[in-house]
Amino acid sequence: MKRAKKAQTEQIGILEDKVKPMIKQLQERVQTNYVTIKKQEEAYQDLLHTRKQIHEAMQVKDEILQEQLMRLQKDKTLLEQFKTSLRTKQDMNNPYSFQCQGL
Repeated sequence: MKRAKKAQTEQIGILEDKVKPMIKQLQERVQTNYVTIKKQEEAYQDLLHTRKQIHEAMQVKDEILQEQLMRLQKDKTLLEQFKTSLRTKQDMNNPYSFQCQGL
């Protein structure tokens, strides 16, 4: 009985010696994976922040473009009014313009 127990204890020792390096290697892998995951999470958060900044910048750009478009439309209207006013003044100064209009 003592022999069997001694043999069993030796086998357990041998197995522990084989398993310990594997456990250590697995612990190292877990630590490496943990660090990798943390870095990926940080990169993802940075990406979300950058995406938010880009979205905000595009909104500001859209607002600026909208303002510029409104100014251009206003300028176009003023230019058309000016052209009309100029034509009216030229027509008033040209005595033949009324005769042409009557034809």
